[in-house]
Amino acid sequence: MKKITFLIKISKENKLRLVEPSNEIMESYLKKSEDHFESAKILLKFNKLEESISMAYKIFLNMLMIMLGNQQTILSFLAPTSLVLKEIVTALDGLRLWS
Repeated sequence: MKKITFLIKISKENKLRLVEPSNEIMESYLKKSEDHFESAKILLKFNKLEESISMAYKIFLNMLMIMLGNQQTILSFLAPTSLVLKEIVTALDGLRLWS
């Protein structure tokens, strides 16, 4: 229930809003993901695991923004996006798609 209250609160603060779908926005997130992927590979090559993982996390967030963009939803800041990502991972884990 706490998560729903949080999403209602940020919606009232105009930090969660519906927007028109935009290929430009989705392409921007895709480009960011590609850049983060290249950075993650370089960091991993130099044994910078923590920094590489941070880049991988940003890739997941950008891909999530692309998926949400297709649904005409843009989250204005990171926290609700992380909640959605957690829910997706939990659902996928429940389906046992990882093993």
